[in-house]
Amino acid sequence: MITIKKLSLHILAMSFISAPYFAYADCNKAPTNPKGSVAKLKKALQQASNSGKPLRITGTYRIGADIRIHLRKDIKVNATGARFIATKSLDGDMFSIDASANESSKCGARKSKADVEWTGGFFNMIDAKVSQVVPKPKSTTGRVSSKLTADALSIRGVIQSENQNKLGKVVIEDIHVKATSGKYKSCYEGGGDSGILLTGGTSVLVKNNTFTGVRDAGIYLTSGGNKGQLGDNYTYRNNTSHSSCYGLTSKRGADNLVFSNNTIRNSIGAIGVTNNSTGRVATNVKVINNDITNTVRGISMYRAQDVLIKNNKITNLGHEIYGEKNASGFFGNVYQGVLIAGTIGSITVTKNKISGTKGKRRFQSRTMGVSINEWDKTRSATVEQFGNNFSRLDRNVANSQ
Repeated sequence: MITIKKLSLHILAMSFISAPYFAYADCNKAPTNPKGSVAKLKKALQQASNSGKPLRITGTYRIGADIRIHLRKDIKVNATGARFIATKSLDGDMFSIDASANESSKCGARKSKADVEWTGGFFNMIDAKVSQVVPKPKSTTGRVSSKLTADALSIRGVIQSENQNKLGKVVIEDIHVKATSGKYKSCYEGGGDSGILLTGGTSVLVKNNTFTGVRDAGIYLTSGGNKGQLGDNYTYRNNTSHSSCYGLTSKRGADNLVFSNNTIRNSIGAIGVTNNSTGRVATNVKVINNDITNTVRGISMYRAQDVLIKNNKITNLGHEIYGEKNASGFFGNVYQGVLIAGTIGSITVTKNKISGTKGKRRFQSRTMGVSINEWDKTRSATVEQFGNNFSRLDRNVANSQ
């Protein structure tokens, strides 16, 4: 005869036996389309990471808190047609996919890298709170986040405590991030922070994406690790940025960077590579066939090595940006088509077309086609220049070091 006490103990014992089984099942079950439910959206994305199985997302989601996902196995998301709308309570990133020593080892994923594919989706960041580090904080009264980042899609692939890269290959394509209301307002009015932020990865391709009014960079890819040594092979291809403060950027010395066939309109900086004080230098950088209009700095290379800048079109240089009559930046009130600063090795600037603005503004702004400078106590190497076309500029080439 089984007494109540024995039955209770039997059930308790069975629960201990069953627990590992259910945990194991959660690591294999395919994720389910959340179809407009924010609560189910977070669970579905985490299940996609747990199982490594693809996830389809449809519907509209009003998001008031960070959808944070632990990076475990491969993540493959198709969000074509889905709409993600930040509410005024969104304080931090909209989506963050993060690696960590404890969480990223679950589901048998400790020793493997995780690939990420994200396709499609409209990210509305207009009403999101603004991160603490974005430009022009004076214009964000009552909107400043308690967090340092407030990006639409953030992927942090480095396990900092172990100085290890968890993130493998990444493809992000066909998403649209919009951060200002109306048509092409100033990025200073935008909500959130960057459109896409990514650290780490062994190979990253970001293509066919659109960014409108983003408050910081449309795409911000950076190496990680204690010395910026984790994360290389970043390609930015066929992206469009309109009225974002910065278009496409990479920091902390990631190697093998390719910026090709991108279109950038109305920016403080269109394409930029910096070392961000890590001591590392980005090596092997190619900037080819990009179309840039209305910018303070078109293409900027700070402490890079072995750079090719070819067949780019930079027009209307010196145009007034966001109502500001003067250029801003370390080099003062000057608009620069191509900036070479503390860059070493082989530097080639060829077959680019760089032209200044027209009308009265032509004589109200100071413009340089190619500007060569010292940076971080390092003189730039000799720049090989041929086949460039300059027009309506104060100086075609200026070597100021």
